[in-house]
Amino acid sequence: MSASMYCFPYSVGWVQVIEKEAPGLTTCMLTESLKVTPLAMLSRPVCGMRGKTLIATLPGSRKGSEECLSHPTCSEPDDGVEG
Repeated sequence: MSASMYCFPYSVGWVQVIEKEAPGLTTCMLTESLKVTPLAMLSRPVCGMRGKTLIATLPGSRKGSEECLSHPTCSEPDDGVEG
């Protein structure tokens, strides 16, 4: 069974929902955003796994969300992701 991916605007509550953090994905998202705007450093993304589901919080704007996920590594969950 492949992993699921859900993306939501930032919320402190997601930190409590995530079972295992994914700091590499968070770094990837911030790096891509910083290429567009220096204000990205104020962002507080949260990425991680709960079971076999990848959870990633995104900026509230469509443009900001697309920028975060513009890198191929960030755009699609790997079928080999294990919880």
